[in-house]
Amino acid sequence: MQIALLIGYPVLVFFAGNQSNSALASAALLFLLLGIVFHPLKAGKTGAIVAVLLASVGLAVAAYLHFSLWLMKLPAIAFPLFLLVIFAGSLLPGREALVTAIGEHARGPLSENMRRYTRAVTILWSVLFLVMVVVGGVTLLPSVPEWQAFVAHTVLYPVSGIVFIGEFFVRKLLFPRHDHPSFIEYLKIVTSAGVVRPSLQRAFHD
Repeated sequence: MQIALLIGYPVLVFFAGNQSNSALASAALLFLLLGIVFHPLKAGKTGAIVAVLLASVGLAVAAYLHFSLWLMKLPAIAFPLFLLVIFAGSLLPGREALVTAIGEHARGPLSENMRRYTRAVTILWSVLFLVMVVVGGVTLLPSVPEWQAFVAHTVLYPVSGIVFIGEFFVRKLLFPRHDHPSFIEYLKIVTSAGVVRPSLQRAFHD
């Protein structure tokens, strides 16, 4: 169900932007929220229930006032901005690049060449997230037509997916002797990286 909600979000965004439909835009944002708080909501957590109820009322009002299409653009800025802070922050002096820290936690100590490569990958993602934030900010301007904002957001996320998949195979080509995980294992490593562990804390602490 959680996956269905998260997949439903971009689908609804597509139709909301294509049809300039505020109701669909509100539904898309509600799907996103439900996908994010799915487990606390399923567990009956009061905070999650209250958040969903308040958001539902707010999104209904936003749809009625035809404000939802503008609100729909905010996640496209908030998510890459959050990731930009994490990735770029790990590149500051005295810290360990995030991709390097994740790699060392998952596969043990990395070679110097691999450490340099994973640092470069961290920089690559930081630049990509910065571009996404800038583009997202520009699309908030009143002078930008809805269809242009829709196209911008539609294009950027597939690009992120292409970079993610492409980098995996480029790394295998550049480091054929390295103990690489399978792509499914790689996905699990990346999705579980949000759990704070001692080996990852160096990426966020001086």
